[in-house]
Amino acid sequence: MSTSMPDQSNSSEVISKSSKLRSSAVIPSVPYNSGCNCFWISANLARSAASSCSFFFRASSSLFCLALACACGDNPPNKAFLSCSLESWMNPEPFAAPSEHERNALFGGLSPQAQAKAKQKREEEARKKKEQEEAAERARLAEIQKQLQPELYGTEGITADDLNFDDLDMTSEELDWSGIDVDMTNLKRNSHILKIIMEGADLRSYSKQVDQDLWEVQQGTISDYLQESKAIAVLYEQMTASDTVLGQIEDILSRFQTDIGNVGSEIKKLQDECYLHQIGLTNRKGVQKKVKQFIEDVSVSDDLQKVISHGEVNSIYLRYLTEFNKKMAYVESHKMASNNQIRSIADIEPDLEDLKYKAVKKVKSFLLQVLYASKTYDLMKKNHLTLLEYNYLYQFLFKHAPDVANEVKNVYKDTAGKLYIGYFKAAVATATKLQYEIANKNDLLGIEEGRMSSIFSGRKPIKNKTSVFAMGVRQQMVDEMDEIAPALVDDGEKKPYEFFFKSLLYLLMQSVTVETKFTQDFFLVDDGNSFDTDIFGRVLQMYNENIDYYISTTYDSIAVFLMIVLVSKYKSIMNKRLIYGLDSFFDGIYQKLASRFFQVFDLNVQSVKTAQAKDLSSVDFAPHYVTRRYAEFQVSILTLANLLEDKDSNFMKQLNQQMGKLREEIEKLLIRLADSKHKDWRSKTIFLMNNYDLILNVMGEKNLTSAETAQFQKLLDIKGTDYAGDELNRSFGRLITFVKDYGQHVSGKDTSPTGEEKISAREDEVESLLKEFHYNWKPELDKIHQNIIKNFSNFKNGMKIFRNIIEELLQAYSVFVKIIKKYFKNLRMSKYFTPETEITYEMRKHFVNFE
Repeated sequence: MSTSMPDQSNSSEVISKSSKLRSSAVIPSVPYNSGCNCFWISANLARSAASSCSFFFRASSSLFCLALACACGDNPPNKAFLSCSLESWMNPEPFAAPSEHERNALFGGLSPQAQAKAKQKREEEARKKKEQEEAAERARLAEIQKQLQPELYGTEGITADDLNFDDLDMTSEELDWSGIDVDMTNLKRNSHILKIIMEGADLRSYSKQVDQDLWEVQQGTISDYLQESKAIAVLYEQMTASDTVLGQIEDILSRFQTDIGNVGSEIKKLQDECYLHQIGLTNRKGVQKKVKQFIEDVSVSDDLQKVISHGEVNSIYLRYLTEFNKKMAYVESHKMASNNQIRSIADIEPDLEDLKYKAVKKVKSFLLQVLYASKTYDLMKKNHLTLLEYNYLYQFLFKHAPDVANEVKNVYKDTAGKLYIGYFKAAVATATKLQYEIANKNDLLGIEEGRMSSIFSGRKPIKNKTSVFAMGVRQQMVDEMDEIAPALVDDGEKKPYEFFFKSLLYLLMQSVTVETKFTQDFFLVDDGNSFDTDIFGRVLQMYNENIDYYISTTYDSIAVFLMIVLVSKYKSIMNKRLIYGLDSFFDGIYQKLASRFFQVFDLNVQSVKTAQAKDLSSVDFAPHYVTRRYAEFQVSILTLANLLEDKDSNFMKQLNQQMGKLREEIEKLLIRLADSKHKDWRSKTIFLMNNYDLILNVMGEKNLTSAETAQFQKLLDIKGTDYAGDELNRSFGRLITFVKDYGQHVSGKDTSPTGEEKISAREDEVESLLKEFHYNWKPELDKIHQNIIKNFSNFKNGMKIFRNIIEELLQAYSVFVKIIKKYFKNLRMSKYFTPETEITYEMRKHFVNFE
């Protein structure tokens, strides 16, 4: 076959694009079952190439179909098909698929069913392919328009003069110019075509050159397609085998899906049956558990009977007794809850009652044996631990044999009561042996010292008289108030009664605490108050007798007050422990002690009130010993009052009243003493000031204040002012009198002309006072200082008085200087005139030297 070859021209760009398209060709996948499958592969490939590459690809596709058909094996194409293929290669028209007649002629025809099925499939594929090609073409045109828009004319564009229309024939037929704008726009966007036009090249020659290039590319493409025909046939066979395998797998999966559906229904059925069986099993297990528990609760093993009846009471016996008690409780609960007697319980009940009787007998014997073995106080404390270890034994008796439990409890009360009374008797005897008396009926504030130690008083003199009204050795008890009281030991050391009172009270408190805890834990007593009374009844009675004897014989108000503080504190401690069994005991002795305290206190007040000054000796201006007694007594009372927790009690109110009465009587007594022992006003004042200062000094050492101290401070200040005025009048009487008479003229209180005339006429007197003060102020101050040292025993108080004297003297001199400056200005030039600032400096310096 001969064909006309296209013109040859150099078109490297077209050849390059054809090569790229050939290398990127895609073979579509469609079903095949005979030799015509190769034809359809070739036809589809040719159709795809034709839609993309115009004439060149349509021709090459036809040749490729021929090559593939030749490689189809058992069904080669006939001559008619070969000629059709060659003709389509030479024909520039688009490739069309062979008709039904052609396919039958080529491959000998198909069955009607196969033909109908193949036709339907081809139509569907053609429709889809057409839609895809249309969509692809629209997308391609839109993309070309988008990419080439800015490249067609550049910046200057192209005019109509640049185009040559000489060869166009526009006279014989009408042309459709409706799409010319779009074509022109596309041409403008194609930079390659625009470049050729701008260079002025011959389009016909250039077209021939392009055709020649395409023909050469076509020849190379046909050769490539023929070389790959065998590989495509192998691919087809593999795809056919895969399709067969996939069909088999599809059948297997379908059958498997059906089987799974059947299995699901079977599983649901089995699940329902399992649920019913599970309910039945749960019910049977519940019944089995209850029956098993019932058998265990009501049955009595041989070991249980043997241990309860004949076993030794120990931890093993306690464990079996606990088990037996549970069985008894279980039987009792079933008897109360069920109207109809359970036969098994009725059968076992006599055996349980018999075993209970044996258990009660053995438990009672063991507990009484332990109680009777407590022969001493220490052994009883040791047996407490044993009883607490076996406290379940008493609980068993309390529940199953209340009468026996009550008998054991009474035996314990009797045994413990005897041991406690013996122990506390020994303690009280030791305290009585070692105690000594500090004060007697003559040891009162207003009693003279000679009478307190007189041989006619019928008592031996007390060694430590300083402790009668002072804290003395009892300060140790105050410092150790929160500490544990020492044990009562007969070491031969004698102490005041209050020391042993604290130890006895602390011992009682601790014993009651221990006993209360034990009775609550062992005897199941919620409130141990009545129980403690039964045990400690005789002990409390003995304590009351001992305290009553001491109260009736003591005159030591400090000791009694200290005992009141101890009772109040220990009662508070017991209440914090939630133990109230001793409240009535504490309240009783508190009232007794308070009553005795105020009796002795009143005796002291009366002793001061009835004291005769002539019977009370004194030494010069020194504080009286009654004053010292009172100061120490007041310090002791205030110290102990601060230890009381209830500051607003009736006791404290009564105490404050008594303290006020005592202070008034002390004031009166001091005045009587001053009038009796001293004749002049000055000596009386010095005596009273020393006594007031002693009271304040003793109180100040303990940092204590009260209404009484405020009153004595007031009295001391008044007397101090009077004494300072007296000293100034003695040494600087003329100056002080002159300032009092004429000082009001410079202060502005008296502005009358008569007054000013009087003061102006006294220039000589003023000059004489100025000269006298200039020579005498230092010697007179030294004299005053010596008098203060001599008259006042307290140096601090003396210096305070001396300071006040200097301040008053400076004030008087200041007024005197103002009078001179106002009325006697010429005296300011006198050699005796000393400026106020200078004299102030000299006096203060002089006072510092005294200090």
